[in-house]
Amino acid sequence: MSEASVPKVLLVVCDSWGVGDAPDAEGYGDAGADTLGNTARAVGGLHVPNLEFLGLGHLTAIEGVVPQADPGSGHGRATERSAGKDTTTGHWEMMGIRLLEPFPLYPDGFPPEILIPFVKRQDIYFNHKPLTIWFPPEDLARRAELYPGMAFKKGSDIIKLKVIAGDHLLVDRFTYNFRHPERGEIFVFKTKGIQNLQQDVLYIKRLVALPNEEVRLGNDRHLIINGIRLDSATPHFENVYSFDYNTNSPYKGHVNDVALQKMGLRDRYPTGSLAPLLPDETISHKVGATHYMAMGDNTLNSYDSRAWGDVPRENVIGRCWFVYWPFTERFGWGYH
Repeated sequence: MSEASVPKVLLVVCDSWGVGDAPDAEGYGDAGADTLGNTARAVGGLHVPNLEFLGLGHLTAIEGVVPQADPGSGHGRATERSAGKDTTTGHWEMMGIRLLEPFPLYPDGFPPEILIPFVKRQDIYFNHKPLTIWFPPEDLARRAELYPGMAFKKGSDIIKLKVIAGDHLLVDRFTYNFRHPERGEIFVFKTKGIQNLQQDVLYIKRLVALPNEEVRLGNDRHLIINGIRLDSATPHFENVYSFDYNTNSPYKGHVNDVALQKMGLRDRYPTGSLAPLLPDETISHKVGATHYMAMGDNTLNSYDSRAWGDVPRENVIGRCWFVYWPFTERFGWGYH
């Protein structure tokens, strides 16, 4: 059979559109659910001629969409065979994994038996008396640089750690096999081969620029990508640029050296520079064809692409999926 005569199929999967309730919907309190149909009614109807031509109107009653289909196309509603209703179950089934038991749900938060495996009790002895601390499963004494025989004066700090700077998280290594990273996502990457960084460690930053983009850093602490200024209306940057409308915001945007001078903080940095690659808004940087730029949200304490440049695509591990320690506003399913 010649290559030209091989039949080809274009399969369009509309994931989570909600075209009527599933057979087990009542067990989850979703009886009568019809997300797409209800959405169409709420907005006064939909105009989607291409999908209508492919048979969308046969899936459920959709205002503005006529039930018709091209003779050369097929259409249908897919229902999970797996138990459960969460997104993970559905994605697993599309990859061929069927669950006989649903994943447990925790609408009121995770119980202790789920969280305890991620932290552990550690006893450190001072004057032969134990001090109990609950900490992630690492060597607390080593991280605190404590060793036998150390002497402390009364009232002095014994342990002083900022655990928030070392979030413990689970990484989604699946998604980027099917698409490239997107702007604003929190992603994890290897430092291998990136100059001026400690080698063979993992970094987590927010992806701010994509391949071949021209980047400038405004003196007003806003990134400018291909001439377009990012602000708090840009998806995933709502918090980063919240200082525009909230003077008490802990976020400071993305600071260059001019902004650092205006803030009166230049002396905090030994080199006098926080952003040597983007010191002021007149300087631009072109991202490599297979690279990304990464910056931290805590801009005054982040060593990022403003100093050391691009992240090669092959260094990307995955995106942040679940932060399980510490119990701060970042705890849970990914960052904002």
